[in-house]
Amino acid sequence: MDLTYVFHEPDDSVQSRVAIRVEHDEHVCGLFPRATWLRLIGEAGFEVRPVPLVHDERPVGAEGFLAVRARSVREHSPNGG
Repeated sequence: MDLTYVFHEPDDSVQSRVAIRVEHDEHVCGLFPRATWLRLIGEAGFEVRPVPLVHDERPVGAEGFLAVRARSVREHSPNGG
């Protein structure tokens, strides 16, 4: 993920003038590789599928994971067991 920060800072050399400074920051997101996440989530008993992340109705070129765990038979019974 690439981020750009734009700073509007007072320019002390000229009264009421603003200096603009731009900084770039790159983030590599994720503790594990994608395949490891999918495997670990699956091993924990979830059905997992990648979903694209969307911001303002536009894809951002990244994805998240949607994980669903089916209820067990025990959870379905009225008395819990």
